Amino acid sequence: MEAFVSIHMSLFVLMPLSKIISKENSKKTFWILFGIRVAILLFFDLFITTGIAVVDFIAVFVGAFIIIPIASIKGGKGVLNATPINNNTLNNNEEQENRETKTEPVKDNSPIVLIDPTYLNNESILLKNIVKGEIESQGENVRELTTSKINTKRNIVILMFGLLTFIYVLMYFFNIELTTCLICEGITLLLYIFIVKKFNIVNVISKRAKKNPNEDIAQMVAKVKMNKKQVSFPIFLKTGILVLAAIFIPMIMFAKPKLLYFNYGNGYAVIKYTKGLSKQSDTVVIPDTHNGKNVIAIGDSAFKNTSIKNVTLPQNLEIIKSKAFFNCQKLESIYIPQKVTEIRASAFENCSNLRTASLPNGIVDIRASAFKNDTKLVEIELPKSLEYLGASAFSHCSSLQEITIPNKVIEINGQTFEYCTSLRRINLHDNIISIHGENFIGCVNLDNVILPSKITEIRGNTFENCSSLSSIVIPEGVTRIGGHAFYGCRRLSSVTVPRTVVEIGSSAFRQCSSLRAIKVPRNALINERAFKESPTSVTYY
Repeated sequence: MEAFVSIHMSLFVLMPLSKIISKENSKKTFWILFGIRVAILLFFDLFITTGIAVVDFIAVFVGAFIIIPIASIKGGKGVLNATPINNNTLNNNEEQENRETKTEPVKDNSPIVLIDPTYLNNESILLKNIVKGEIESQGENVRELTTSKINTKRNIVILMFGLLTFIYVLMYFFNIELTTCLICEGITLLLYIFIVKKFNIVNVISKRAKKNPNEDIAQMVAKVKMNKKQVSFPIFLKTGILVLAAIFIPMIMFAKPKLLYFNYGNGYAVIKYTKGLSKQSDTVVIPDTHNGKNVIAIGDSAFKNTSIKNVTLPQNLEIIKSKAFFNCQKLESIYIPQKVTEIRASAFENCSNLRTASLPNGIVDIRASAFKNDTKLVEIELPKSLEYLGASAFSHCSSLQEITIPNKVIEINGQTFEYCTSLRRINLHDNIISIHGENFIGCVNLDNVILPSKITEIRGNTFENCSSLSSIVIPEGVTRIGGHAFYGCRRLSSVTVPRTVVEIGSSAFRQCSSLRAIKVPRNALINERAFKESPTSVTYY
C-alpha cells in the first residue's frame, strides 16, 4: 500500500511542490523530497500500522488539493505554465511606457517571436541543447559518444546496482519479507537510472563549458570525438547480465534450506536458517555438533520469520539469543535442553501458535518479551533455578491461566503479565521485594492475589482494569499506592490499607464501582482524583 501511495504522492504532491520550492532546479528538488520520503518509510518500517498507512493515503489527496492549485498559480509566473505573449499584452505595455514618457506610441508591425519559457528559467537546458546540436552537427550519435572516464563511472554504478541486487536476493533467502526486498530493489533501480543518466557526454561537455566560458564548444566536441571510446557492450546489456548473475547465484547457493554456523566460544552457534527455493520443511533438527565441535548457541534472529512447526535443539545448547525464534507463527512446541541457562529478549515473541514450552531446571535468565504475544500458550512452569524475569516476558499471552514465580526471583519487572486476559491466579512469594508498574494491567480474569510482605509500593497501573479482582490486602510496609494502581477494578469491594501508607496517587481507585467504603491512615496524602467516578466513602483511622 505504501508503495502505491508513494507513486501517487510523487506525481500529485512532490512534483508540484518541487516546482514551487525551486524554479531553476525543480528536478533536483523533487529527488531530494522523494529521497526524504523513502528514508522516512524505511526508518519507520517497523512502526507503520494500517491506521498510519490509511492516514498517509488520505494525505496524498489532501496535499494534492492544496499544492496543485498553488503550483498552478505559481505557474503563471513561469514555474509550471508560462503565460503566452500576445499582441494585447505588448500594446498595453507600450501604452503604459508612452504615458510615462509622454510620447506618441510607435506602431511595430514586425512578427512577435515566442520564447520557450524553459530557456528563461534554466540556462543549463539551453547550454545542453547547444552541446547536443554541436555533437550531432559533427556527425556523432549523442548516446554512443563517450569517454573512458564516463565508462568507468557507469561501470562502477552498474557494479553497485548488481551488488545491492545480490544483497536484496540474499535478504529474501534470509527470511526478510519479499515485499520489503522488492521495495528496496525498486528504489535502487530508480536511483540507478537517475545516476546513470547523469553520466553522459552532453553533461560532461556542458560542465566543461561552464568552467571555461571562453573555450569554443565546437572544439570541445572535436577533442572528445578524437579520443572517443568505443563501447563493446551497451549499458543495458551489462546491467542485464549483472542483475541475472546477482539473482541466480544466490538461487544456486540456497536452492535448499540451510543451517549456517559461526564460531562461538568453545563451539558453534547457529547464525541463520535460510529458506530455499522449495518449501521449507515444517521440522528442523539442529545437530549436536558441527565440524567436530558442540553447537552451544542459537544466534540472534536465527529462525526469525520462518515457517517451522517443530524444532529439535542440540543437547549441548547453552543459550538462546535475542529474537532467535521471533515471529515463527507456526511453531507449536519447544523443548529446551538441560544445559540452557539463558533465554534472551524476544526469543519466542509472536509465536502465536506456541502451545507448550518446556523449560529445564538450570535456566537463570528469561529476558524481556521472551514469550510476548504467544497467544495460545496455556501453561508454562518456570524453573526453580530462575533468578531474573524480564519486562513483558509473558505480555499478551492471552491463554495463560496460572503461573508460579520461583523463589529466587525477587523482582518482577514492568508489564510482565499485562493483558494476560485468561490469567486467574498468580502465585507470588514473600522474597519478592518489588513489583513494577503495569504488571497486571488488563488481566480481566485475575480474581485472587496475595501480595508479598516485603514490597514497599504499589506502582502505577499495576492492577489497572483487573475487572474480576474483588479484594486486596495491601501489606504492612507499603508507603505509596501509585496513580491508576486499581483503576477500573469494577468488582473490587474490599481494600485493606495499612498504617504505613502515606500517599494515594491520582486515579488510584478510579471507576471502582463496587468499592463503597475504605479506611485510610489519617496522615495519608490522598490525591483529589484518587476515587474519581467511584462511590467510595473514605474514613480515616
